[in-house]
Amino acid sequence: MRSSRACNRNKRGVVDVVGNFKLTDDLGFNLNFDWASEDEASVVNPGRHSTWVGASGIITYQFNNRFSSAVRGEWFDDAQGSRTGTEQTLWDVTLDFKAMLSQYIYTRFEYRHDESDQAVVQRRQDDLPAGQRLGGGRARVLLLSSAT
Repeated sequence: MRSSRACNRNKRGVVDVVGNFKLTDDLGFNLNFDWASEDEASVVNPGRHSTWVGASGIITYQFNNRFSSAVRGEWFDDAQGSRTGTEQTLWDVTLDFKAMLSQYIYTRFEYRHDESDQAVVQRRQDDLPAGQRLGGGRARVLLLSSAT
């Protein structure tokens, strides 16, 4: 990738559209769409123009004053690899359950699943270079890595 100093002169444009909808008192829906471009930012074709696009949607449901749940989906296309360092399309889905413990304190349980059309997800910490491993413990983590 280009150095950060060289990237400071590139022209970049972003269009960001957000819609928030309250379907009922308990059911909400949020949409987000982004389109962006940058001169000379392509990793696939160095020195060429790059574009990327992403979208997300969130459905929330408030069961009562204490409990709510949400489903979130996200999609991101980095066709020239300028944002992630790899030419790829990413998507994820997240399921969320929130419990209010008091007026200001809550706990949240969340499951998230991430995918890419390229092999950039490390499934085991042992597969990572020594400098990128977490110290101690037997934790299993998913890490997204980008080409450098």
